[in-house]
Amino acid sequence: MTTYSVRSGDTLSGLAQRFNTSVGSLQKTNHIANANLIRVGQKLSVPDSFQAAAPSKAGAKAGSYTVRSGDTLSGIASRHGTTTGALAKANNISNPNKIYVGQKLTIPGKGGSAPVTPKPSSGGSTYTVRSGDTLSGIAGRHGTTAAALAKANHISDPNKIYVGQKLTIPGKSGGGGTTNPPPTTGGVGGTPGTSGGKGGVSVAQLRKIMPNLSQAKAEQYLPHLNKAMAEAKINTPKRQEMFLAQLAHESGELRYMEEIA
Repeated sequence: MTTYSVRSGDTLSGLAQRFNTSVGSLQKTNHIANANLIRVGQKLSVPDSFQAAAPSKAGAKAGSYTVRSGDTLSGIASRHGTTTGALAKANNISNPNKIYVGQKLTIPGKGGSAPVTPKPSSGGSTYTVRSGDTLSGIAGRHGTTAAALAKANHISDPNKIYVGQKLTIPGKSGGGGTTNPPPTTGGVGGTPGTSGGKGGVSVAQLRKIMPNLSQAKAEQYLPHLNKAMAEAKINTPKRQEMFLAQLAHESGELRYMEEIA
């Protein structure tokens, strides 16, 4: 029997998929009446027979894994029968505590070669859509427009993009490599390179507002915060400042996710 501690962003259905079991089995094993009610820190029992991602056998080819909300490099390494150090080395990760949702990781294995990311045929770069992304937010971070992105990628509805989707970033010259960085631009205080805050806020800006928030947590929550602000039209520096200040106060700088009382 494996024990799993619920993290922020987890859902029972997501955990069931991750551990190759069903929501019903997890509910039954853990006496959960309502599948929509699990809490951060809750300990869940996962039957050994349902553990996902069997460890790689010697001689197996290298595989790949897409980082999900709540993942850690050590947890991914454990599920795939490798080590944190090996994963970090295979993916050129200098800080094992910094991975982000949607990031593609190569799972090292003997006798295999790492997947090769194809370069775009045009002069631009590519971007892999992550959880919480919007087309306008991606456009703002890459110095282009939502319309230009939609045209370059034959997207008829700018509101419909999906996690893992590969987008060509137009207007870039030279290099042509694949880019997939954490969000680095934003709009709090009228940061240069954004349009009145419409591109969202950056990790650095979020941590200035919430100095007690760790880098890892800031990178985990930022896509969801930017998505929420975009949907609620919190799209000017002043609106963003007021929203994030209130959020920091009410949650203890994203320390608490539910009412203490």
